[in-house]
Amino acid sequence: MAAPTESSLSTSRHEIPAAQREAIRRAWASMLDDAEIIADAITLELFGRDEAYYQQVTSELREEVRTSTRRHVRAGLLTMAGLAAPDDRAIHVWRETGRRRAQQGVPLEQVLNAYSYGARALWETVLLQGSGNVREVSAQTLILMGQQLWSALDVQNATACESYRREEALLQRRDLQRQLTVLDGLVQGRGSEPDFASEARQVLSVGIDEDLLAISCINDDEADQPTRWAEERLEQIGVQSHWLQLGAQTVGLIDLAGRDPAQVIDHLQVAARGRAAVALCSDGLQGFAVARQLASRAASSLPGGSREVVDVRDRLPEVLLTGSPEATVLLVQETLGRLNQQPDSTRRMLLETLGALLRHGGSPTHAAQELFCHRNTVIYRLKQIENLTGRSLTQPRDRLMLSLAIIALRAGGDGESAPSSVGA
Repeated sequence: MAAPTESSLSTSRHEIPAAQREAIRRAWASMLDDAEIIADAITLELFGRDEAYYQQVTSELREEVRTSTRRHVRAGLLTMAGLAAPDDRAIHVWRETGRRRAQQGVPLEQVLNAYSYGARALWETVLLQGSGNVREVSAQTLILMGQQLWSALDVQNATACESYRREEALLQRRDLQRQLTVLDGLVQGRGSEPDFASEARQVLSVGIDEDLLAISCINDDEADQPTRWAEERLEQIGVQSHWLQLGAQTVGLIDLAGRDPAQVIDHLQVAARGRAAVALCSDGLQGFAVARQLASRAASSLPGGSREVVDVRDRLPEVLLTGSPEATVLLVQETLGRLNQQPDSTRRMLLETLGALLRHGGSPTHAAQELFCHRNTVIYRLKQIENLTGRSLTQPRDRLMLSLAIIALRAGGDGESAPSSVGA
């Protein structure tokens, strides 16, 4: 049901003689006795035209549409007849309906379609008056009523759209705030509380048996939307995610929905824009807090400025070292000893050699092939390493300690990064 605003009526007053305006108002007023009949006819036709949609909604919503249509028709007729009280004008009904339909989740297109059909149905009733089937209305009056009706439809749609979108934005902000609150609670370990876990599943739309991933991202470039790349990649494969900023890291919860975690990680890896790590929540929401901590440590262990996504299971030594920074510093100092105090060029060369030897099981031959140098050169450097550290690669415990020290250096565990080629 459409009706003009007060401003549109006032504009018309400058163009339409008073007698003609009065005729238009009487014509609209003459339809008031039939307002409910007109509205019910519109509702029945609307249900028939959009049968598929209205069959899937609740009976309460269908009844509300019927009641709302009656309100729209009556308020519109009163407004155009100049009989509406200030608080009962049609524009208030349009605003209220826009808000209400947004709250109910009715698509905006559905609302606008109903308005357009209602306006056409009302116009057909007006035409019946002109044909003499109801009351005699002059052709000139009909033309002016049509102009009034169709220009008002534009105002009606604009008013409903504005109200709908404002309410929709408000609801989205509220939903986002609820999601952030729930995620913060999960980070704090509240996933083990049955009532909170139930609320979290509802707010986050997570199934009770769904496999979940915790992801932690560090963006060294300080972008405005540090995790948008991850969200977009996940959306491409239909994977739902929720995000929370925690200091320098952004934490996310990923609903795998039956997908292989390795495939999801590979999909993210292609678009990585910073350091990120994921960890499987072994106990669903209950295990999110622990998984988040592990993912955070794994992400922190990646070299600064790198762009990659790793599974925490592939970086367990790094996670262990990151979890105890004080012990890690001591490990590096005690294991590498005087080697770590050598001039930078010598230190880097020896660390690169040590990393190659550890990767090849202590074999000077294979290490030399990787380093593109003579085997005897590697043997000489190995003796330097053993002399400076007091450790031997032939001893299992020494080999383990040296491997951990190299890993710690790569992760910056002593506050001083190792050469990028160093690795155990």
